[in-house]
Amino acid sequence: LMYHNHLHAGQEYEQIQTAFEEVEGPAANAVPYLYVLDAIMGAPPPFPDSAASLEGWLRQEFDERFETLRAPQALWVASIWNAHIGDTARLELVRAAQEAVATESDRPLWRRRGARFAVYAEADLARLRGDTALAIERFEAIPADAPNGSLAWEMSDPLVIARLRHAELLVAVGRYEEAIAVAAAFDSPAAVLFSAYVPASLAIRHAAARAAGLSLQEREFRERLEEIGRSDLLGDSGE
Repeated sequence: LMYHNHLHAGQEYEQIQTAFEEVEGPAANAVPYLYVLDAIMGAPPPFPDSAASLEGWLRQEFDERFETLRAPQALWVASIWNAHIGDTARLELVRAAQEAVATESDRPLWRRRGARFAVYAEADLARLRGDTALAIERFEAIPADAPNGSLAWEMSDPLVIARLRHAELLVAVGRYEEAIAVAAAFDSPAAVLFSAYVPASLAIRHAAARAAGLSLQEREFRERLEEIGRSDLLGDSGE
């Protein structure tokens, strides 16, 4: 995972693809999740195709309405992918399935994850429907407590895409310092997966600091992006 994060941060997608094809043992279980996350963050083909195939396989195996799919992390994959492609009808079906897990599962861990991911899906639905205020409210309502011991190595529990989307919305409504605070979570060592998304989080923080006139922070975030070779994320503001 740490090797993937290093490659992802540097957009070394061919090396990531090779690593995915060669990985063996328990680590291979993370590969499908990483395909989806990488595709959402802009990885080129075959990443989007692999992500779409995984979501399609879930629908084929567990019915089009996801009513028989009860594994929270599999539902999370379906949720974030359908949010990415803008399929609100299917995302609503996934949200309903997550809510059912939260209320009906006999596994405490699944109930907790189902509850977290259902609120996350509500936030994405509001965002896709153009209700920014509700989307921010739902992102902020996601239960903060990840299952014990799961944050460090799990793919789903760090909620990396949710954190980025939340921060982006805060920038969009002018809540710049809050956006910087939300995106700063990626500097934390609490979740190994965070390091792959430090460049994206720095780009958000840089944009927020620039818009807010926070010159010292703008300079800090710009220099950090330049140091890791990601000045492309600065856009015109890097000039």
